[in-house]
Order: sequence, then structure tokens, then C-alpha cells
Amino acid sequence: MLNDKRLKRIFLIAVILAVALLPQKSLLAADSCTASVQQICHDEPTQDSCLEIRYACGKYEDILDSMRGMTFTKAETYFVGISLLAQSWRESAPSLRCYYKVQGQSVLENYLHFLKTDFDTTGSFGTSADLRRVNHAVKMLERSR
Repeated sequence: MLNDKRLKRIFLIAVILAVALLPQKSLLAADSCTASVQQICHDEPTQDSCLEIRYACGKYEDILDSMRGMTFTKAETYFVGISLLAQSWRESAPSLRCYYKVQGQSVLENYLHFLKTDFDTTGSFGTSADLRRVNHAVKMLERSR
């Protein structure tokens, strides 16, 4: 049977190891994300797959920076809108939080309006990826209200 002193020592060692390993796991995940972004986004920084991996990695500012001053496709409009909303939840300054929220809501509402108009004329939302984006955009707008 273990005595109290030895049990405390084992517990302390376990806690120290757990704390020491946590930052390394997050660094490995960050490195993995960065490598994926560099690999996928090497040639086309605004390609859908590049925008998806950037969003999944939480690189919202990278998405917004790569889109600055451009005319957006449907998919790019979606990614700008969700990145603005996601950035609003990340910001600590109330004024920036408000700015990103209002801008994100506006972009997503325009995106959904464009798709509704497109649906009214063609009878289709497009691809399954478009339908998935519509679903996510609606959920993001609901969450932001």
C-alpha cells in the first residue's frame, strides 16, 4: 500500500507532466495547421480549399487580408462573412467586436439574399458545398443576434 507522502509525490509528478505536455500538443497542432495552409494555399490564396483550411485553423485575419479590395465570388463572400463574425467573437475591444459583428452580419445577409435570388431563378442552391455553406451561414447569423 502506498503511503500519503509517496502518493502525493506521484500525483505531483503526473500534474507536472500533464502541464508540460499540453503546450507542446497545441504547438504541434498550430504547426500542423500552418503547414496545411502553406501546402494548400501556395498557388491560390483565394481558392475555396485554401479558404476552408484557413477558416478551420482560425486564421480569420488572413482570409480578410487576402480578400481586401477584391470582388467576391459566392464562396468568397461566405468566407469573408463568417470570418468577420468569428473575428468579432475573438476580439476583446468592444468597438472592434461591434464593427466585425455588424460587417459580418451584413456580408452574410447579402450572401444569403444573393443565393435566394439565384434559387428563385434556377430552382437550385448549387452544389452540396453551397448548401452546406447556406446552412452554416444561417447558424452563424442566428448565433450573432
